[in-house]
Amino acid sequence: MSTQTKLFVHGFSFDDSEQDRINIILELFSPFGEITEEDITIIPNREYGGLKNFSFVTYKTKEEADAAIDALDGKTTESGLQLSVNVARPREDNGGGGKSFGGGNRGGGNRGGGSYGGGNNRGGGFDNRRDNRGGSSSW
Repeated sequence: MSTQTKLFVHGFSFDDSEQDRINIILELFSPFGEITEEDITIIPNREYGGLKNFSFVTYKTKEEADAAIDALDGKTTESGLQLSVNVARPREDNGGGGKSFGGGNRGGGNRGGGSYGGGNNRGGGFDNRRDNRGGSSSW
């Protein structure tokens, strides 16, 4: 018995609308197995807006997914997209936060005074010397 297989598809334009991306995926991937819009995962780019340049496609069988990989991985489409198609790896749990000591990537932003932690999107630190533009440490 075959199980569903999710593919990672990389190489899309950042300028695609969500519907454009869905249409492109349906056109390219439908010949290898039955897929619907529900089988497509479009990833928004929360930081810059628009979409990421990759998406996911889920096939009902491994055989369909393998056929799509064989036919589309490394290929350039008529519209000029250079695709990379692989079996998607499970998402890694990275703990959900930054790996910096002190304010992390959304900490303070101490360009004037200086305080413990903070960071100005650069991780902060004990006395905030890393990116303390215009003041001195407050301790």
